[in-house]
Amino acid sequence: MHATPMKLTIASTAFGLLTALVAGQTPETPRQNPQEPAPLADEAQEALLAERRRVALALEEDEFFKRCDQNGNGWISLREGEETLGLSTSTFRSYDADTDGRISREEFGIRYRLSVVRVGAFKPPVAAPQSVRAPTRNAEQLRNAYDKNGDGGLSAAEMKVLLVDYERQELPAELALEKLDRDGSTRIDGSELDFLARLLTASVSPASADPNAPAVRQTLEELFGGMRDRSRGFQAAPMPPQIDGPVRHFRRLDLDGSGRISTEDLRRLQAPLGLPARAPAVLAALDLDGDGELSPDEFAAAVGAQASGS
Repeated sequence: MHATPMKLTIASTAFGLLTALVAGQTPETPRQNPQEPAPLADEAQEALLAERRRVALALEEDEFFKRCDQNGNGWISLREGEETLGLSTSTFRSYDADTDGRISREEFGIRYRLSVVRVGAFKPPVAAPQSVRAPTRNAEQLRNAYDKNGDGGLSAAEMKVLLVDYERQELPAELALEKLDRDGSTRIDGSELDFLARLLTASVSPASADPNAPAVRQTLEELFGGMRDRSRGFQAAPMPPQIDGPVRHFRRLDLDGSGRISTEDLRRLQAPLGLPARAPAVLAALDLDGDGELSPDEFAAAVGAQASGS
């Protein structure tokens, strides 16, 4: 039996393909000249990859900030920075560009992007263990919990432990003791403990707090800057409100809490004292930018000049 021409052709073709495969070859296909420029498709692919990386870094930046902001109040405290990023006090200051004692979302983003540019990545924050919120305590419970030497009051060392437990370690224990120790006993005792308990109770909110409730007080002014009315009736000279807590001198003069000392603030403070000085004249002498009010910087400059004798 003889093979037909068609069968011979098919066999020949199959044999040729097998031979090419054995030799590690394939049928020739048009090849791109290596000297030719890269196709536009490659440029589009590079642009797509770059955009994906940008989006991934933005998401990572946001995620890292949320990890550091353990209590979700929108900024990173020194304690949070220490626990999640291992920041020292000096390194914390390098993040805190406006020196307000906290790292804002914007300040964190600047450092994150700078790290990515310099070294290619930002060190992931450490997931700190969930902190246990200190319970609400009355004066007697505070004394029992923190009066380790049994003298009936809280010393500076004992106050330091208390402030850490209540997440207020940014407030120096010595300053708190100085401002709360009204009888000069060098410890917080008696009615002073009652006042401290009220301050701490107002600053602690339960974990299941209503999200629409007022924000928990965090700063020195927010925690201790509450004003006490000192009205004494119609016959007495009008007394300005008093701040009992340990706050800065500037806050004591800024009666309306506007962030600036106005002529009206000075008039209210001056009224019961009967001082001959005129409030507008005093303010004008210290108002460096001429806006009619004293900013914190202008007040600090005035105090500094007075302390140096200039």
